[in-house]
Amino acid sequence: MRSHTTDSMQLEVAIVGAGPVGLLLAGDLAAAGTRTVVWESSPAPSAMPKANGIVGHAAVELEQRGLLSGTGLAVLSPSRFAFGPLSLDLGSDANNPLHILPIPQRRLEELLEARAVAHGARIYRGHTPPRPDHPGR
Repeated sequence: MRSHTTDSMQLEVAIVGAGPVGLLLAGDLAAAGTRTVVWESSPAPSAMPKANGIVGHAAVELEQRGLLSGTGLAVLSPSRFAFGPLSLDLGSDANNPLHILPIPQRRLEELLEARAVAHGARIYRGHTPPRPDHPGR
């Protein structure tokens, strides 16, 4: 693996894009001790409303990473789900397949970025990644 240096930091992984997926990956890699940087071309996070929640096992994964600790947010697992005129009984045990985390995307990105930075990832907004030198060009 070839590594690059930025701001006197030897990098192992570079991520392009500071959306939820890029920030989650940066946080996970940094938590595992991988030197990570995120380049985001937008100078600031978008103020435009986007998604308003996470459903399914992804919500549980975020909770298990400690992302919701101290936020007042919690994953909900309703035992009943209205599906048109039908009401589905999902049960109330751990096998309940429906998990809901009501959270605006902007707030989710804030939490993911804070976690990534706390573990040592660097986030560069308003930047594009440096282009590697190509010999012979």
